[in-house]
Amino acid sequence: MLQEIIKTAMIGTEKYLPAPDTALMQEVTEKITATREDKEDAFLKLTAAYLLLQEAGKQLPVNDYRHATAPPDNRPQLSADSASLINQLLKTNEEALLAYALHRVAASGKVVRPELVPALLNKAAARKDNSLYLQVCGERGPWLARLSEQWKMLYLGTNEDIWQTGTSAQRREYLNAVRKTDPQLGRALLAGVIEQESANLRYELLNQLIVGLSADDEAFLISQTKDKSQKVKQTAYTLLKLLPQSAISRQYATFLKEALLLKEERVLLIGKKKLFEVNKDIAYPQALADSGLEKMSSQKGIEDRDYWVAQAIEHLHPHFWQKSYGLTADQTVQLFMEHKQKELFLTSLIHAAFLHKHQPLAHALLRQHAVSHPSILQVLPLQERWSYAAQFTDNSSNAAQLLPLLMDEAYVPIPAGLCRKLLEIFIHKPYDVSQPLYHSWALYMPAGLLPYLQELAKIESEHYQQRFFRNVVTEMSRIIETREQLNASI
Repeated sequence: MLQEIIKTAMIGTEKYLPAPDTALMQEVTEKITATREDKEDAFLKLTAAYLLLQEAGKQLPVNDYRHATAPPDNRPQLSADSASLINQLLKTNEEALLAYALHRVAASGKVVRPELVPALLNKAAARKDNSLYLQVCGERGPWLARLSEQWKMLYLGTNEDIWQTGTSAQRREYLNAVRKTDPQLGRALLAGVIEQESANLRYELLNQLIVGLSADDEAFLISQTKDKSQKVKQTAYTLLKLLPQSAISRQYATFLKEALLLKEERVLLIGKKKLFEVNKDIAYPQALADSGLEKMSSQKGIEDRDYWVAQAIEHLHPHFWQKSYGLTADQTVQLFMEHKQKELFLTSLIHAAFLHKHQPLAHALLRQHAVSHPSILQVLPLQERWSYAAQFTDNSSNAAQLLPLLMDEAYVPIPAGLCRKLLEIFIHKPYDVSQPLYHSWALYMPAGLLPYLQELAKIESEHYQQRFFRNVVTEMSRIIETREQLNASI
């Protein structure tokens, strides 16, 4: 019968109609013919009837496929109350509170309940820094991620294949992770592929060598100073200058010792005073030109020789001052504070302390109030930053830049007195701080500040800045209360 139907379809119903091949099809054909509109209508109905009769009475195939179940996780799950709070934060996109909640889950050694895992994987897929999101998903996270094209790339970082198959960002993160545990392997991985990569990716990957940077990297970095890309070359030189014993650092040290003279002058006939003086006979060190030492000063009132010296100070490791001049960090800062170009040279010292993460120099600069910007605090441990914070609460702009430097990943509370001092500053210029930063700050405030925040929320003023500040502190109060709820439930 099927061949008859195909034949009719090929030559048309005007020339041929299928002949029934069984008594049942004969009966069906007669009934359809009796009610047909035309031959084509009869053919279509007959074909449909034939296909239905072919299926009737047959046993349908059984789908016995079963997904593997999620692997067991021996860590305890969150309570229902905690899960409900986190689910609400996911729905309302409260990023600051959600990050805090996940931090607390991870710190407690627990994992989220299964129903939260898909939403957290969605969040993780959209974020660059997603390690916390993945950690709290437990064993169910990677198991579930393998079932989705959107999620499976989240866990490639645990597989060495990512170095060959991952995106640029994933390869960069993988190299960074390898350098933390095995710097030599990381360097070898990069050396094996760097010539085949684009200039931008060469630049991004080379920057990862700052992790675990050591004298063992010098030969490879020197080879990269010949790269065609200026960005790659300068990155290689920057990393080489972070190595105190590298050839380029020794060249800078030799130049600076010749260019900057430590002299003594008599004071009141019997006293002596040390001072730095730039050697007027020093010539531009052409050998350092490729490493980025600029020849011409672009700053008004700054001579070229002073400019060369300032650049050298910025890149040399702060140990240089003790080794070459026998000066402590405090003595070095003091000498430059008395120099006529102190602003230029102190700025270079600040950059050197920052680049080399040199805490003694950072302390010396802060003790002598030689810095006007709080960024130098990044060099110091968190609680030491608090002790210098008062230096940067003289205006709202500095205070706004100080605030993020008082926060760490462990959510260590900022002292209540310092929080009050900052609030007193921002009440007059609340727009110097963004709303997301206010929200994050609330997570670092001691719970004892709640009454003070609630009093600030009662300020009676219709000025738009005061209305904004009232709304902000009201929201901060709510965040602190929610934080305490999370703490109690987790």
